[in-house]
This record gives sequence, structure tokens and C-alpha cells, in this order.
Amino acid sequence: MKSKIFQLKLCFLLMVAMALAHISKAQISPGSKSLNGPSGRIDNMILQLKNTPRLQSNKMELVEQFQENEEEKYFIGAELYKKINPSYASAQVKQLDPIRDVVMPPQNNYAQKVTSQHPGYVGLGNLPNGLDPSDAQVAAGPNHLVALANGDAKIINKQTGAVITSNSLAAFFAWSGFVFDPRIMYDPYGGRFVALALQNATNNCSSVDSKFRVLISNNSDPTQGWFYYEFDVDGANQTWMDFAKLGFNKDWICISGNVRCGTNPIGLYALPRTAAYAAGSISYFFWNSIELGNPAFTFDMGIDKLYIVQTGNPNVGGVGYVNTWYINSVPQLVASNAYGVAAPWQAFATNASGYPKQLSGPAFSAVNIFGHAIFNNAVYRNGALWFTHAIFLPATGTTNRVSTQWWSVNPATAGVNQVGRIDDASGATSEYYMSIGVNSSNDAVVTYSIFNSTYYQSAAYNYRNSADPVGQLPVGIFYHGGASADPDGRGGDYSQVAVDPLDDQSFWVVNQVPGWETRFALIPGYYGCYTDATFGNSNWSGYTKNEASGSITSAEMIQSPSMVDYDAAGYIDLKTGFVANEGCLFLASNDGCGGFKPSKQKNSIMPQFITIPNAKEINDDLTIYPNPANNVFNIRYKLNTDDDVKISIFGTDSKLVKEIGYKKKQAGMHNELIDVSKLNSGVYFAKIKRGNKIETRKITVVH
Repeated sequence: MKSKIFQLKLCFLLMVAMALAHISKAQISPGSKSLNGPSGRIDNMILQLKNTPRLQSNKMELVEQFQENEEEKYFIGAELYKKINPSYASAQVKQLDPIRDVVMPPQNNYAQKVTSQHPGYVGLGNLPNGLDPSDAQVAAGPNHLVALANGDAKIINKQTGAVITSNSLAAFFAWSGFVFDPRIMYDPYGGRFVALALQNATNNCSSVDSKFRVLISNNSDPTQGWFYYEFDVDGANQTWMDFAKLGFNKDWICISGNVRCGTNPIGLYALPRTAAYAAGSISYFFWNSIELGNPAFTFDMGIDKLYIVQTGNPNVGGVGYVNTWYINSVPQLVASNAYGVAAPWQAFATNASGYPKQLSGPAFSAVNIFGHAIFNNAVYRNGALWFTHAIFLPATGTTNRVSTQWWSVNPATAGVNQVGRIDDASGATSEYYMSIGVNSSNDAVVTYSIFNSTYYQSAAYNYRNSADPVGQLPVGIFYHGGASADPDGRGGDYSQVAVDPLDDQSFWVVNQVPGWETRFALIPGYYGCYTDATFGNSNWSGYTKNEASGSITSAEMIQSPSMVDYDAAGYIDLKTGFVANEGCLFLASNDGCGGFKPSKQKNSIMPQFITIPNAKEINDDLTIYPNPANNVFNIRYKLNTDDDVKISIFGTDSKLVKEIGYKKKQAGMHNELIDVSKLNSGVYFAKIKRGNKIETRKITVVH
């Protein structure tokens, strides 16, 4: 088991904690080797699940509409919804479960409140498998999530949470033996997923055959096959790699690992990115290991540096330090800057037996060994290098907790932009195994595990808008509560934050919870709270949360795949032109800024969801759909010249029940949404007058 493999780490980490506070500038040329073409290809590598599960169907429901009657606030199920609205079947209206199956832990100093920035949805990533630990990872592409753990690998539909394919981690990498420490990323500039895993490491230093594989997807769709390059860590089989990390920039895919045993400390690799994506022969470069170094995801194709973050000295004269390096395009490994903050910490717990207890279980003493110095990921974006790591507090004397510290630094000036902590100063609560993500607007998310003696290890994140005060992550969310105690106090080792490439605003997070399962959550991009918001007839692709203390009026065209979440304290008015195309997701609630009561509605909201039929189903001249409909009809028609339009609805008794006139519509195609929610169920006739041309169609209203 992996827990046995890591028995030697404590001695190593003690040495790491003594790292120098300052590092001098140095340029180190690499060694180099060549690989002739990819080592292999993996097509249809994952077994298709026969019964693909929906994402926790009890958490979300397809709904008919938001009823105004006080006794009709609950919603019908998916099957009835599809039956009465066959054309709506794939334009999904979903409601969130306000409880979210979370036992809400007490508040701590930084994860203070559940606010407007609640998850879009929460899903089960990797299933319990008994492996210790799970090493949770996630990456988001245009349409898919790839979730990896030590036990299994899954490809997931982003919009529904449905598992598309699933298999063991070893099968995912087409490998035998013990495969562990997975890593995954999506490169939005190259349109590829890149995955990493280690194999066959043991703690027998006299004979260990240690390898790693780098998988690259054929394109942005991870279900369409992968190819891989395989690397032998040490041909003499005397050293092995552990805690491998992954990063990229315009030139390189970088792998960094910690090397154990022997005299061959090679542990830092740079693969030429363009050649690797072309599945050709590559000449790769390597250096001695930067122990616990983490290469950055570099969201800037102009910078000639791939930064690597390394733990430093936690307390030198009341200042705590971290170190950075970078690989340039030559390539050379260059020792860069040390960054200090006048808020020191300790690298280990001074009294592990006094460490905080989890509910119904032992202290998380293993975090003392593995949790302190791991920089799980780093991000370079918009001129800033962001990273996060665990710290033991207080900085002097006997420690009583582990907490999360995050940084944003400026490599160009060697200055610190901001430093913040997620910390319970009382010592009752601990946060650890953290990761950070930053979007194109410089909004940031830090995800982590959290526990104390009153609740089990839980999954949480903190969110900051770029306009928030420096050094603060003011919005804290516990998005999934643990259901049992962790028997060995390991609880890790990783987490991950992935920025969604669809909009470069929203985030996905993944964490481990007791039972070694992983949970992921979507955090939609957030644009703040409006008084009254109006969204015009624009096309939206991505995931977004929009709030208003008053009203939201929208004629938005929601493309697929997308999610739009409206929350207004007054009302939501979806105007003519509001369309939810096939495969999109819409959520609505009536609570406004900071509120979260989506299971019932106080005001009547009548969302108009339209799945555009296939082109062959549309008459270019006049089409009415869906028919029958329960709430709204879409009348699509063509004008050959500018002309007046009138739409009249008659009952079977020929009485006029609704009429809408449009003056001088321009030539071209038009869509009109006709609200029939106040009409009784039954058969009606729609008369459409376009200039001198009059047509009548039968329509059916079903409530």
C-alpha cells in the first residue's frame, strides 16, 4: 500500500525544512536525452459503463416551471417533464438542493459564511477504493472533466455530471504494477489534456524500478484516445520518484518529482511542448531534483519563463520565506527570487499528540509528515505567480493547528503582491492539502480539507473577487461534509483547482473526504451583485452566477455547453429572445445577494426554455415549437421584406384569448416567444399574419 511507501519521507522533509532563506542567482545547463516517437497509443482505453449514472440525481431535478400557487411550489420529476415537453428534453432546468448533503461545520475565521458564491453543483468524482491516500485531481476541458485518483480514473460530462467512462488508474495509463500519484491538467492553448503518473516505486532502495508516464490526449476530447511517453527515472534502479508535479508554459511540459535513495537525483524534466503534442520524437532535458518544487501552470504564451515554487525557511528573524526558480527557453534552470513575509510559521507540529482531533477519530498526525511542505500547484497569470501551502501555527512554541497560506508575488520586481491565511486562531480547526486557481479576471479560489473535533474531514473552498481587499479570501464554502472518521489521520494527499476553458472565469475543485472518495464542485464565475440587472440578446458560453437585490431581466441566448444562474430578490423576467439551447443548464432562485433558498420560489418565474430543433425539422418559412407546450411557444418565421406582424390566439370557440402586434419587422428570420402560462390546458389556434399573408396552426397547451 502507498502508506508503506512513504515511511522514509519524514527524514527527507526534515531536511527540506532547513532550506536556505535566500537563493543566489545561478544558471544550470541540463542533461538531455531523446525519445523516438511516443511510447504508445491508447485508444478506447477505458471501459464504457453499461449504466451511466446521473450526478447524484437527488441533488438536482428537472422541473416543469416555477409555480405561483403557494401549494404548488414543488416540482414535477424529469420523466413527466419530458413527457409533456418532448422538445425540451435536453434543455435542462435544474434546482439545487439547499442542504447539499453537507453537515455544515462551525464557522472559522476565514471560511466565515455561505454566500452567493455557492457551487453550481457538487458531484462524486472517484469512488471509495481503500487506497490510502486518494490523491484527488481534476482538469476541465471544453466539454469534459477528467478526474483522477490512486484507485480510478473517470471522464465526466461537465453539464450533467454523468460518468462517461471509468476504469482503474493503471488501466487509464495502460500500465501494470503499482501506479500512483496521478496528475492532470488541461492546456487551453494547445487544446490537450496532459496526465502524469508514477509506477513501481518501493521503499527497497537496493532494487527499485521507478518510471513515469506522460499521457497526452489526441485532442480536446479525452474520449478520443491518448498517446504517452515513458521515462525511466534511474537505469541503475537505485532511486525512485515520489510526489511528482506537472506544469507547462509556451515551450515546455514540466515534470518535477522528489527523488529517494541512491546517487542519481534526477527529478526535474522539461519536454518540448509543441513536439510532444505532435506525437513525434522528442529531445527532453533534465536536472537534479528541486525537492518539493512545483512547476506553474502558465497562462501567458508570451513569457519566457516556467516558474517553479519551492519551500523555504519558515522563520528567519521573524520572516518566513519561499523560494522560486524558472526554466527559460534555452533551456536553463535559473535560481530566481526568495519571497518573505513578516508572519512566520513552523514546518512541523512540535507536539503531534496535541494536534487537533477529528470527530470520532484520532488526530490527523500524518499531516505533520506529509502536509507541511507540499506546494500542490502554482499558477502564473497576468504578471503574478500564485501558490499556496500548509503552515503550522503558532510560529513559535507548541503548535496547535495546521493552516493554509496563499501568496501572489510579482517575479518581475521580486515583490509580494499579497499574502493571506485561512486560519482558525483558536486552534480548534485545521485546513490542509490545499490548491489554488486564478481566472483571467484575477479572481482566485483556494480549495482545501478542513476538520476539527466536532465534524469529520470536509471539502471546502474560499473565493475572492479581484476587487476584494488585498490578502483576503472573504467567501468561504463547505461544499461537501465528510460522513465518517479517517482511521489513520492521512486525509490527503492532494486537491486541485481547474479554471474552465469555456469562459476562463469559472472554476472546478476536487477534494478527498473520508472513505477515500473524492468530490468535485463547479464554482460559476461571479460578477457581483446588481441592484437591477438587464442582459440583452447576447450569446453566452460558459458558467456564470448573476445576482440582483431587485430584478433580473434577460433576453440572453444560452449556448451549449453552458450554465447560467440567476438569483434576484424581486423577480426574474425572461423576455422574448431568451433561449436555452440543447445541452445547457439554467438555475434560478428568488433570494438576491447573499441568499440561497433555491428549492422554493416566493415569486412567480416563468423561464422560457427552448431547444432549437434540428435544421431538417424547421420549416424555413414558419415553425411553432414546442407543441404541445406548458408555458411558452416559440414561433419562428421568415419575412421576405420589412413588414408588420400580428399573432393572435383563439380558443376552439373562436374567441380571441391573446393578441400581439409587431410594427415593421425587418426582413429575415425572427423568433417570438408567446407566453401561454395563464391559458387553460386545451387546444387553441394561432393565426400569424405577416403583411398580407395569413396562416393558422393548431397548438396545444398542457399544464
